[in-house]
Amino acid sequence: MIKKLVLIFAAIIAVVLTAAVCFWAFRQLADIKNFKVFEKSDQTEIKKDVQILFVGDLMFDRGIRYAADQNKSNKYIFAKIDKLLTNSDLVATNLEGPVTNNKSVSSGTVPGSANNYYFTFDPSVPTALFNENIRLVDLGNNHILNFG
Repeated sequence: MIKKLVLIFAAIIAVVLTAAVCFWAFRQLADIKNFKVFEKSDQTEIKKDVQILFVGDLMFDRGIRYAADQNKSNKYIFAKIDKLLTNSDLVATNLEGPVTNNKSVSSGTVPGSANNYYFTFDPSVPTALFNENIRLVDLGNNHILNFG
């Protein structure tokens, strides 16, 4: 019973912290949106809109891990959307599991089996996210405690 209460409390804290970070990011971008840029040559004002892209859940285990391994890079995973990501001022997403050195337990499992929903993401994933211009990552979801 106490373990369940601790997990519920941890989930609530994760959601509150995520909301606080998103609020902070929005406030920062609101300030940037009104920022004026001047050309050095003629001091002409150029207004630049800020583009924020919210992406859904990103999952890097099971078939996605297999595809990245087969192509020897996480870059393959983003090949069709890399221009969309890199052309945005801020990309925010949910990382649907923990980054860990633990070996995948969901790779090769049957959908619906217990281990099919325990995700582990390779330590190379954060670098891949950064390289694709993903700068705000939410970790507050049902998989973050898969490995403690």
